Amino acid sequence: MSNENESTLGCLLAVIPPHLCRPEQVARWDRAGEAFTYRLLRNPISLEELNQHKFCMAIWQDNGTLTYVTPHCDLTQHDAPSGFDTTLKFREDGPVLRITGTSNDAVAQTVAFFLSIEQPTDKNPSVFIGPHNAGFDFVQPGHTAYSVCLRSHPARLIISECELEDGGDVFVDALVQRKSTFGSLTFEGNIPLNESNFRRLLQIDTMEHLGLPTDDLFDELVLLPFLSKAMSLEYTMSSSRLLGVDWSALMVAHNNLTITIEHDSGPIRAEPVLSLFHRIAELGHFVKLGLRLCYFDDSLLDNMVQGVIAATLANRNLKVLDLSSDYGDDTWCPHLGALFEALKDNESLQTLQFSVYPSAFGPEFSDLLQFISHNRNIVVTDAEGTIYSDGALVDAQYSLNRFYVGSKALLAKLDPPSERPSLMVTALVQSALHDFQRNALLLSDHADILYDFIRFA
Repeated sequence: MSNENESTLGCLLAVIPPHLCRPEQVARWDRAGEAFTYRLLRNPISLEELNQHKFCMAIWQDNGTLTYVTPHCDLTQHDAPSGFDTTLKFREDGPVLRITGTSNDAVAQTVAFFLSIEQPTDKNPSVFIGPHNAGFDFVQPGHTAYSVCLRSHPARLIISECELEDGGDVFVDALVQRKSTFGSLTFEGNIPLNESNFRRLLQIDTMEHLGLPTDDLFDELVLLPFLSKAMSLEYTMSSSRLLGVDWSALMVAHNNLTITIEHDSGPIRAEPVLSLFHRIAELGHFVKLGLRLCYFDDSLLDNMVQGVIAATLANRNLKVLDLSSDYGDDTWCPHLGALFEALKDNESLQTLQFSVYPSAFGPEFSDLLQFISHNRNIVVTDAEGTIYSDGALVDAQYSLNRFYVGSKALLAKLDPPSERPSLMVTALVQSALHDFQRNALLLSDHADILYDFIRFA
């Protein structure tokens, strides 16, 4: 923890002299042990003021809480404190705050304090809130911790393993009262709402994205989340929850849907999964579709693979197909040949995502190269959106594909069309003049312009 010997950090923080620190004020880190504790001289303008100092620090507040701040640059070192009640993470490049205190009320006040000074932006809106202590409830009635976050700013809020003592009354009220778009709300581990508030949540139309885990509390409402008014839905279900559901009654309000099916135990039963896929094929209105089948090893059945393919082809406007999984990289490896063969002529699909080992693409990525050479509109990525590539031939093929797609786009997008001849000349001179393949693509797409050139010559 370099620079810790500074007694002040500008006009923002000052060190509490060690001989004046009470036991509860002493900062204790996993690796560094006991270290200086600071107090705020004023409220930060934003959390970037803490992040920019680039070393871990602990901040004591008069309500009896101690906040351990780990800046983004130190996250790889992960010098976490030895004990804390809840975690806040602001933005992908922001600091992690781990808060401990003498009472739940005090910790909730500190959560609300940091939420009130942080200003999420459209570019970097994420907020993660999750307790370390499973018994900690930071959203009791009367607390404003989450209301501050939900009030007006766009945000990507993740609530992990939390309990709401009031069943979610205040939480859902804050969302209902919003006039502007909220952003993204994801529950992890459980849904801390009673049935009434769960139904209210699904009727809120200001959320861009809603993520729901599997939760036994709402087994009888298994189809209800599909009617959520959020713009996109990510819904995790255990395979046992699919049993006995009348999927023919399924209605889906979104064109952006991700379903994760986690196999819990026992033999794999394909029938309910196939019924779900058949209904998705019948609906046929999806633009982005995630069908994540979390089955161990290579236990994905051939008829389930064919169900995925049928659902994909039936959705004629589908642009993104996400087949990725958190259960390892084996699931789709034996089935890539069937998948590529079925999708090679799909003109609408732009992104295909799955989790596989690079070796699944054949010697020197030959299977992938053949696929993207045939279908120039598509890119193949992993779950994080990183393109699978060998760093050479695959990259070169994607470069050619982008040129091909861009050339085709000129025919449809240019207004006025009179700009096309000058743009074609520029493309020929700058990028295609010394490349026969690009020359051929460009001239074949714009033969009318070539005819005019020859005629005027």
